[in-house]
Amino acid sequence: MGGCISVAGLQTMPTAIECTRFTRLAMKPPDPQQPALSDKTVVSPVSKQQARSGNGLGRCRRLFDRLLGGNGPQGSPAPVKPGPDGLLSERYDDLQEIARGGMGIIFQARDQRLERKSALKMAMPAMARNRILAERFVAEAQLTAQLEHPNIVPVHDLGQTSEGGLYYTMKLVEGEPLNHVIQRLAAGNHISLMKYGRYQRLLIFRKVCEAIAHAHSRRIIHLDIKPSNIMIGDFGEVLLMDWGLARSIAGPASCPEPGRAGRGPVGTPAYMSPEQAQGHSELFDFQTDLFLLGATLYHLMTLVRPYSGSTLEEKISRAVAGAYVPPAKAAPAEQLPLELCRIIEKAMATDKPARYRTVGELLQDLDDLMAGRTSSDNRVFQAGQVLMRVGEQGEEGYVILRGQVEVYLETEGTRVTLARLGPGEIVGETAVLGCTRRSASVVAIEETEVEVITADVMNAQMRKLAPWMEKAVNSLAQRLSRSNAQLQEKITAQEPL
Repeated sequence: MGGCISVAGLQTMPTAIECTRFTRLAMKPPDPQQPALSDKTVVSPVSKQQARSGNGLGRCRRLFDRLLGGNGPQGSPAPVKPGPDGLLSERYDDLQEIARGGMGIIFQARDQRLERKSALKMAMPAMARNRILAERFVAEAQLTAQLEHPNIVPVHDLGQTSEGGLYYTMKLVEGEPLNHVIQRLAAGNHISLMKYGRYQRLLIFRKVCEAIAHAHSRRIIHLDIKPSNIMIGDFGEVLLMDWGLARSIAGPASCPEPGRAGRGPVGTPAYMSPEQAQGHSELFDFQTDLFLLGATLYHLMTLVRPYSGSTLEEKISRAVAGAYVPPAKAAPAEQLPLELCRIIEKAMATDKPARYRTVGELLQDLDDLMAGRTSSDNRVFQAGQVLMRVGEQGEEGYVILRGQVEVYLETEGTRVTLARLGPGEIVGETAVLGCTRRSASVVAIEETEVEVITADVMNAQMRKLAPWMEKAVNSLAQRLSRSNAQLQEKITAQEPL
């Protein structure tokens, strides 16, 4: 697989337009199936006064001045040549373009000092000539470099070309963006379905949560979490990219805030929180990122984006209202567990008080779901108490912890005992797995304690299996349900077995 890097923070000139985020494979053309507007990022208007006023960019500006050495009008850098020049070639050579846009170019480059490949992001002339945007470029590199975490792409170097342009280098990720994986899953690609089952996707999402938890511990919010900004490495790495909209919420003395903006939507419309869509930047906080995590999990599980629309305005309007289709309805074929849907909807709550407060809270619910701890509890049945009746819809199964139960059918007033079960045995699971009605009744012979296993818990555990194994178990459950139904008919008709 060719090297891949996500362009971070290619912000526009100060107008309210969409700024395309480039996420491409180095050795492959972009996916022609990718919708044109789905993963673009909206950047709100920024005035020169806002960019210079108490927004935490002071330290960045001082670094910026040291880099530039006061060259050019009002300290502005000269245009950058989009390719190797004298200063760059002293350390970096063999530059191969990966992606480009109106504001920057991403190269694969060879670091001659360390003898390794790196991704080199170089500011385009339009950015290099604008001091405000150039300051943001430096701030983005500086902020990302402060986040040292296994699931955040590391920054290696920040520098200036001999012609006054700006660049920084970072790890070159060998792999692909998560949205490409989702596209193949949605298309029914067999290899991807085998490799990225629901449990595997939850593991990927968990690593993204850990990256955000680390950023929040440094009081930094990302503001553009989405599958196209998540890289999946060829060897299992998961890296959260593109910190171009990130900012600190620690106060004016904190690290740079390259994403500070005035009124206007900020983020990616298909995933935006309501406060982002409304442009209320003063309300951006940790819970804004939690909404984006929920929106990313929504896309990862349902295989469709939370907000769709033929125009940018339509998407933003839906984001303002939080008008997404509930995940269970958005992807009925996926049969999402109710607990998973609850986690997604809580993270994506329109009202902040209803959202998770911290990433830790979200991770706790996610871990409980993945471990099968979500809806299980213990229940005690007294002797003679019925656990389930024939014909009922199967919604729970029971693991017998102590005591004994009888499985039976009644025909013309006569009870026919089918089995007696004790500690360690399971009853009622077939109807739950097969989504069928109970084929027999179960009564406690003595005081019996059971662990309740809900359909959500069963499905969560099933998703840990290889897809073929999950299908095999479900198929066996359905066959057993049919056999039980036939047995019930024979007993009722008093036919010989």
